[in-house]
Amino acid sequence: MEGQKTTFNLDKQVHVYTVTTDAFLNPSEKEMKQKITRLEGFRRLRRKKNKNIKVIAQLERTLSKETNEENKVKIKYQIAEHQHQLDYLDWISELYPEVIDKDKKEETKKLVDEIDNCKHDFRELVKQNKEVRKLNKFHFNAKGIVSLFSSTLTRKLGMPIGKLSEEIIIIEVYNSYVLEDLLKDGFYNHLGEHYIYFSSSSGQIRNRKTMWVKKKKWDKVHMSLMCGLTEDDINKKGGITINKFLSYKALTTSASTPWTNFKNLLNHSIVVNDVEVELFKTVDYVSRDTYEVERKENHPITLEITDGAGMALPEVSEELFGEGKFKNWQFRAPWMKGLLSSVPFNKVLDGKDSLIVKDAWGTPRDIIKESIKIIFFKSQMKMVKYFDSWEHYKKNFIDYNCEASIMNPEEDIISDAKTNYQYMQSLIDVIDEELDELVESTNNDIENLGRDKDTMFRVLGCDEDNENKNYLQQALEIFPEMLRDDYVKQTIKNKKSSMVEQGRSAKLNIDGKFTYVLPDWFYVINRIFFNDEKALLQDGQVHCNLYDEGKVDLLRSPSLSFEHVIHENVISDEMKEWFITKGVYVSPFSMCSKLLQMDYDGDRIMVTPSKNLISIVERNAKLLNVVPLEYQMGTADPMLINPINVFECLKIGFKAGGNIGEISNNISKVWNANKDEFDYKVIKQLTAYTNYTIDASKTLDLPEPPSDIKEKWKTYTDQKLPHFFKWAKKKENKEVLQLKYDMDEDNTKILSKEESTVNRLSQKISTKNVHFASIVDGFDYKFLLNECIKDDEYYFNEETDQKIIKMYDKYNKNKKFYMNNDENNDSDKKNKKKKKWFSTFIMEKLLEIEPDTFKVADVLIRYLYQEGSPFKSTLWEVFGEYIVDNLKWNLEQDDEVLICHDCNCRFRKVGNKKKRCEECKKKHERKEANKRKKKEREDKKTVTK
Repeated sequence: MEGQKTTFNLDKQVHVYTVTTDAFLNPSEKEMKQKITRLEGFRRLRRKKNKNIKVIAQLERTLSKETNEENKVKIKYQIAEHQHQLDYLDWISELYPEVIDKDKKEETKKLVDEIDNCKHDFRELVKQNKEVRKLNKFHFNAKGIVSLFSSTLTRKLGMPIGKLSEEIIIIEVYNSYVLEDLLKDGFYNHLGEHYIYFSSSSGQIRNRKTMWVKKKKWDKVHMSLMCGLTEDDINKKGGITINKFLSYKALTTSASTPWTNFKNLLNHSIVVNDVEVELFKTVDYVSRDTYEVERKENHPITLEITDGAGMALPEVSEELFGEGKFKNWQFRAPWMKGLLSSVPFNKVLDGKDSLIVKDAWGTPRDIIKESIKIIFFKSQMKMVKYFDSWEHYKKNFIDYNCEASIMNPEEDIISDAKTNYQYMQSLIDVIDEELDELVESTNNDIENLGRDKDTMFRVLGCDEDNENKNYLQQALEIFPEMLRDDYVKQTIKNKKSSMVEQGRSAKLNIDGKFTYVLPDWFYVINRIFFNDEKALLQDGQVHCNLYDEGKVDLLRSPSLSFEHVIHENVISDEMKEWFITKGVYVSPFSMCSKLLQMDYDGDRIMVTPSKNLISIVERNAKLLNVVPLEYQMGTADPMLINPINVFECLKIGFKAGGNIGEISNNISKVWNANKDEFDYKVIKQLTAYTNYTIDASKTLDLPEPPSDIKEKWKTYTDQKLPHFFKWAKKKENKEVLQLKYDMDEDNTKILSKEESTVNRLSQKISTKNVHFASIVDGFDYKFLLNECIKDDEYYFNEETDQKIIKMYDKYNKNKKFYMNNDENNDSDKKNKKKKKWFSTFIMEKLLEIEPDTFKVADVLIRYLYQEGSPFKSTLWEVFGEYIVDNLKWNLEQDDEVLICHDCNCRFRKVGNKKKRCEECKKKHERKEANKRKKKEREDKKTVTK
């Protein structure tokens, strides 16, 4: 078919600097801030000295009782670490005796008073500033570089892929007075370039981050990014909720691929009002004022079943993804976002000459005569009231050369999913036999690592389920002999350790898949075209063609309350005609969206037919008497967009959104409490509070719980974290993991070992060591080389080769320094994005020595593989693309590939043809040498006789 064949490569990134508000302090402010920092450091040192003394005493008591020699060594190492800190504090106390001595309470009070006075003086000093602030360039450093995926914003600003750019700067806000100055006047960098505030997404607001762009660039592209809508236009129509405006504006920063054919589809698109369903159901209603939970029967519920989702004819999907591919995908356009689903809605139009539907502005539109291919819903167009009509939006889109983009298309092959601790902790009644069955698949994988090729390939991501293989995975797929490589073996060992930790934190294999959740489109079509209530799915039913008919469990993350829904998966010929994607379609009469706290704008949920899990869920749902939660979310009044209002709204958003993780952790404490202390009502209250808090970054409204409710919560929130958190959230509990031994003082993160469902997993997960079997032939690293030369030759010369090796080692050894920061909070994504920047950085440094990339790669491949290093991750991150190209080429050259006479493995010849690979050659030479020596000894004996 004609049209855009979109390539979805989200490895494209740009790199920018992030700084804190301290980077904008003038000299006098900076001097005062440094004084405060020094004084607060002294104050911390006082507390730290006493704490180290207590820790050492506790560890010494533990050491005296320990009998295991290996554990003794670990404890002694920890004692030495804390003693080292104590020695440092003693050294400081000699320099500043009045600072460290804990017994001098009068001096402590003086120190606290001095800190408070300095902070007051600092605030006054900052408030007195009248000049446009300047960015101190010395705050730019490698640790402060973050990576952003390619987006509409980065493309419009012309930011080069893979390069460090200063078109955007991200500022973390720790000083609100400085932020106020910046919002009012912007700032100048060291080159005199003026920056202004662009926006902050909801996630950035929760993390106190703001995004700034060069004004001269913004002036050129802002009409394109905003589809001709200005802040004055918005203000003339009464303003807007500021933080919603900021998050809508930030939609242009979403990782995406351009949708180049979108302009041609504008004349074949329509925006209609959303479809709602009114039901009367039993709910647990959480009061905004009192936080009391009341069971209400026949309570009126409004389900917004098209919230964030729209329909596109199958031909639109085919133009994007290829013939016969009918997918769901997310999209972005100026002031528009959501999901588009392939739906053959034109089937109901056969035999009709005309079908009139009113759009979101009340304008009659003819679906047939206008050849409508995409039906958007009003919830997808975030600024609908600020455009006079769809024609107004279309004209601006074309006149200002706007961009639409695509993201997260449905995969051709959807990988199997894993559970998580939030799914599992709500299952409070699970017997051992059920738990054994739940962990069986995970344990099989752990125990088969090293001896089963298929298991290793699947665990390493080399199987067909992974559509986005990295370069190492691609290499393994075409050259399985690499399973014999020390680096791959080490990777497998690391993966095994990770699998054990994940298993103990309830990340378990399951027969389940994450897929887009969708409404019953047949019902939606009948409502908007004919005002009819016909549906294909009834209450308690879903359709998902990934599985056969039968019961399925639907799960969504994050899961705070009891987010499991058991429905019947139904299949029929009519459904197959209408439901043509791999998504899970939900009945319009189901309370699934309320139970899972989901909408349809791109949410994915897990679908699993696991009979064991379904049995457990049904029993626990009955035990807890689960019904949907209902609570009234807040709203914010519209405001005029100006620096003062933006500042005030950001401040409220920063404050409101900061403790979501803490609330979620507190919910885990309740789920994992003793059975006689467990209170499901508290979980319902905390779930409502979490969602209020999440929305507060936009609505600026956070209903505070009454004091008696907070006191009730404290009986749980003051308790220890669940024991499994030592594996589930290693970073948060680093202190606990380092000490590893229970202490009673100064450690609020001691882990509770109550026998909850997830805590019991630590005894169920296999820890069997990896033993490698000979499941593939020998591995010859020379297949990875571009130019295969003799081992004792230099690629360039000794000096150049050594320069390359030393430069690589220098940055590789300091990798952690460069990898500790990123814009994305999710650790896996964070590491992936940061590695991309670090790889580009090292590559540029190495190519300064020698510009031939393939030869530089060869120098390092030979260096690391000849040494047998098990640590080659940086090599593959930097040169993986070139290594895979080499490998493909070399394997295709039949005259270069030989079969070993002894072990039958493939190896690459060097110079004259030979019969054996390097390993067998060495064995053969040793064998022949031994034969010669034996013959010489026998000859000597004969001569002597």
